[in-house]
Amino acid sequence: MRTINLIAAVDEEFGFGKDGKIPWHYPEDLKFFKEKTKGHVCIMGRKTFDDLLTYAKGKHVLPGRQCIVVTSTHLELGERPNAMSIREMEEWKYNNVHEVKTVSDALNISRNMPGDVFFIGGERIFASGLNMADCVYLTMIPGKHGCDRFFPHEKLRNSYQIYNKREGGDGLVFHTYVHNIFGSKNPHN
Repeated sequence: MRTINLIAAVDEEFGFGKDGKIPWHYPEDLKFFKEKTKGHVCIMGRKTFDDLLTYAKGKHVLPGRQCIVVTSTHLELGERPNAMSIREMEEWKYNNVHEVKTVSDALNISRNMPGDVFFIGGERIFASGLNMADCVYLTMIPGKHGCDRFFPHEKLRNSYQIYNKREGGDGLVFHTYVHNIFGSKNPHN
């Protein structure tokens, strides 16, 4: 069964971004994100995609995943040559990036892609994702980081329950929430 998921890391105030960037760096959380999303579809907003571009440093954005960017403005990815060989297409750094106008459009095109769906940010994408996600993977980051972007935690509290909690290193806590419609069952089983 295909699931719709949401994955985020937040500080003690449920902040996840500051000045268009993630204001912390925890390799264990990055590894967790990679393990959960690899081979799946990642739906994100424009600012999240722009931030990922800075981490990609001219290489593929989130390799091994299909990236669907919800944006009202056209992505400037450079011109894709018309006559590409299969090898050139595989090597083109944006071969896994798709641009859409709405979350509904993103879900529609994701149906033709392998794997589960993960909403990965920002604020509006998280708010939309919480209206339909089966599971929420939320890493709690220690401290307050002066964030200016916040996770909609009230919806999480009202519609989801803790399924699993695991403590990591450096004060990280990894939570898995399931939607109340599943009771205490994990929809991934």
